[in-house]
Amino acid sequence: MKIKVVRIRSLLEYAIIFLYVISSTMAVWRYVPENSKTANMITYMIYLLVAVYGIANIVIGGSGEIKKRDITLVALVLSYNILYSIISRDTSSIFYMWMLLPLIIMLILCCSLKNCGRLKQFVMEFETIILVLAIISCILYFGGEIFHILPYKMIAVTRGEMATYSIKSYFGLTYIGQSQTVFGITFARNTGIFLEGPSWGSFLWPAFFVELFVKEKPSKFNVIALSVTAITTFSAKAIIFMMIIAGLKYISDSVIKTHEGDTKFNYKVLIWPFLICVISIIVFNLLTSKSTFEGGSIVARLDDTVATFAAWKNNVLFGCGFYNESYIRSFMTGNTLRGNTAGLLKVFALGGIFIGIEYLGGIILFIKNSLNSVCEKIAFGGLFIINLFLSSTFNSLFSLFFVALGLTYILGKGNGCITDE
Repeated sequence: MKIKVVRIRSLLEYAIIFLYVISSTMAVWRYVPENSKTANMITYMIYLLVAVYGIANIVIGGSGEIKKRDITLVALVLSYNILYSIISRDTSSIFYMWMLLPLIIMLILCCSLKNCGRLKQFVMEFETIILVLAIISCILYFGGEIFHILPYKMIAVTRGEMATYSIKSYFGLTYIGQSQTVFGITFARNTGIFLEGPSWGSFLWPAFFVELFVKEKPSKFNVIALSVTAITTFSAKAIIFMMIIAGLKYISDSVIKTHEGDTKFNYKVLIWPFLICVISIIVFNLLTSKSTFEGGSIVARLDDTVATFAAWKNNVLFGCGFYNESYIRSFMTGNTLRGNTAGLLKVFALGGIFIGIEYLGGIILFIKNSLNSVCEKIAFGGLFIINLFLSSTFNSLFSLFFVALGLTYILGKGNGCITDE
């Protein structure tokens, strides 16, 4: 009976993760005109699955004290946000549906995972799904774009800030709609099931962290598969983040070996300067090409950051309101139709210090309590914060999951580590 319960839990967890990944903001199918209603339906399916999974675990498992603590925590977070809504007069459905509802849903999920002792298993299941998608995207990318042996079809996509345009689809599992010039050579970008390489990269580097730091014994094949996929996205952020994670893993292992008395020289260290030099040259070329025009990634992000900070300065305590993102756009000097990428700062601009403290406080509590060593805190916690500053989706379920996980420590630690003690 216990085995059946574990299997059902695992299946529900895989379903929640899979639906989240394929329904994320930049997933290609969201931008196919006839799929707009389906996107909302999948989001609500995730909410329903999490609600069933979380509430069932709270009711079935755990002591009365744990149940009381979880209910108190959810009520506390809910009350705090409703208080903000009343005081700031932001009673818009955008705040409740766009921020509060997903936060509460993730809070229920995190409480449930901690109580069942399945938090570590959950993040490893996430890595498994990303790894499978990475292998598929590499096979289709090399088979289609490099060796031209796989067929493709063109599909039309429509983005709010652009006219309808066509991109290549390889069996609906990998899409090619971007290219990148490196050293004068133009390459197609492996964007996986997403419209843009950076969106795919934003899933790859956390999976890479899980492979190296969370799993007891990392697989060389998995490390290579994730690394090659990241390189083919030509996402400077993903490549840099994965270099940092690999470097910190090497340092962490070296410290452990030193403590255990192993003083043998590791000749692998001689490879690092060469790899860092080669990859640095490639990344520098990528960054240079991205910043040579007004719409380039670096210039756009700088414009977003300056505009978002200017908007926050005028509404420090309560922000301009989640319904009023156009206020931030009024400070932008570039293309005002694209998404704002000043993620963490945008939380403060929209919700002020009132919501910003809740959001940032959750992240800090997560880093402090769910990650053990300094290397782990930097490899995921530090990079996660940097990623938030460079992302447009601060309210994505991925981001809110870790905010919610941090908030669960308000009323006690519990079983919340995702890495080994």
